[in-house]
Amino acid sequence: TYTHVHTCTHIHTCTHRCLPVVLGSLLSCHLACEVCSHQSEPHGIRRLVMDILRMLLAAYKQYPDALPQDSLQPLLRDFIANNIKQFGGTVFKTLQLLSELHSYLVASVLQDACQLVERHEVRAGMAGGLRAAYEALVLQVKNMEASDR
Repeated sequence: TYTHVHTCTHIHTCTHRCLPVVLGSLLSCHLACEVCSHQSEPHGIRRLVMDILRMLLAAYKQYPDALPQDSLQPLLRDFIANNIKQFGGTVFKTLQLLSELHSYLVASVLQDACQLVERHEVRAGMAGGLRAAYEALVLQVKNMEASDR
């Protein structure tokens, strides 16, 4: 019907326009929640971030042609690159959250994330915790992809 088509078109357009604009901010907000103690984070913010991500990624999965996946990869790569030095493995905890919602999207940047981890290890001379967090993300993505099949 007209209403269904209109709703689908609206979701298609919203996903296409909103997801690239807000994805980085939502991930940064969740990262801030991971860094803060639960007592100091604003009440309900973590749940709100999850709800928005869940809604946008559900629409993205339903209408994959609305936005090419490779248009989101640079956003994820930038998120990792811009935060790995300061927040280390906590960045990968945030990506684990994202992988629960869209494992293939996170899987598409794992190779880049590995290179960033290796580069950071060379510069920092250590970073075992960073490597462990990255490997936990890889394992989770593999498990999520297997359960999606």
